[in-house]
Amino acid sequence: NRRTRVIIIDELEELAGFLTQRLVEASSDSIKFDMVSSSHTQDSNTLRRLLDGVEGIASRLTELKMQQLQTLRDSPAYTDRLVDTFKQKLRLKEKVLSSIEDLKQKVQETEEERGKGVEQIKVLQDRVKSWREEVEQDISKRYKGRKVTISGA
Repeated sequence: NRRTRVIIIDELEELAGFLTQRLVEASSDSIKFDMVSSSHTQDSNTLRRLLDGVEGIASRLTELKMQQLQTLRDSPAYTDRLVDTFKQKLRLKEKVLSSIEDLKQKVQETEEERGKGVEQIKVLQDRVKSWREEVEQDISKRYKGRKVTISGA
């Protein structure tokens, strides 16, 4: 219950304030505080330990995770929004995974095309080389057997 939770947190804060005051009284050298605290002698370490425990419990009850759990329990609309958000993130994740698979397939296809392109370039280079040799021989025959070399790209 939200109201009970608020009451408990208020009581813990009040107890923390009380323990803080007692700690100040116990550690003070004033005569005024000595008379008040003379009937109940508690050492500062015990009071500090109690105060730390109370503050620890209060902080655990007021941390964000606890508040979210409380809101989840109390608000069906908030729960529905959270479920919708998670469903949307799941759809987005599936879409991204699908895109990754598509990209992997495209990379593979591109590698295959590149391999084919490299093979075609080699075939074309061989043809150009043979044509160059044929042209050199033809020109050499026309100029009475002189050696002809074609240079350039």
